Amino acid sequence: MAIVWQKQTADQLYEVRTAGNSVRLYTSGVFHSQWNPSRPLAGHIWDLLFLPAMFYVSPRQLDNAIVLGVGGGTVINLLNYFIAPKKIQGVDLDATHLSIAKRFFLDDSKNVTLHKANACSYFTKIDNQSVDFIVEDLFCGAQNDPSEAIRAVPMDEQWLSALAQSLTSAGILVVNFEDAKQLRQAFSKKTIVASGFESVYRLTTPQYENAIGVCLKKHCDKKVFNQNLERFILSRPKTKRSDLKFALTRVV
Repeated sequence: MAIVWQKQTADQLYEVRTAGNSVRLYTSGVFHSQWNPSRPLAGHIWDLLFLPAMFYVSPRQLDNAIVLGVGGGTVINLLNYFIAPKKIQGVDLDATHLSIAKRFFLDDSKNVTLHKANACSYFTKIDNQSVDFIVEDLFCGAQNDPSEAIRAVPMDEQWLSALAQSLTSAGILVVNFEDAKQLRQAFSKKTIVASGFESVYRLTTPQYENAIGVCLKKHCDKKVFNQNLERFILSRPKTKRSDLKFALTRVV
């Protein structure tokens, strides 16, 4: 693995590394992003953040997506490769991450706009029921160990409500949790119903402890998900079924 770029600030070490055709972003030892244009899906956690788009009855109807916590922009690249929404907004508080994303990860897509902003404050400017797909991937280094990634924003009722209110009537919220226990604590049936969601699924993969919560404003079953998986992902070039390693479970 070769380091192709690095930057040391007062409290962070940023590194862009390459391994074969892959480019990777590390921040103070935390592995934030990986992208390989010749192998879009590689069994990493970012695959799970994108896959819930397959719960749309027709993923091509997904027009407006927001990614909170851009990192290098892997999820943005996945959305564009498989669906190409009309508009993708990326929000990150770290200006260096956004600069790295533009320089090393993202192509010059006209549908992508990046914003340096606090994600919670940013949502005060979003019109209600205007977003089809939200990915909430807000992580930071732990205070006692910066190389350990932990959630940066608690998924409490106030934050869940703010995200839910921004979604269209068929919108989808995707949230990265540290583990399944954290997901269950955040997404009780009472909280989910109060926020206007009809169902919740959990996505996991053997390589990580993370659990991805998928909140659906309009319920969609696994049959539709699997049909879209075949049509929009497994039929595409550079994609193999063996590249997808995940378990999908209904929670609510």
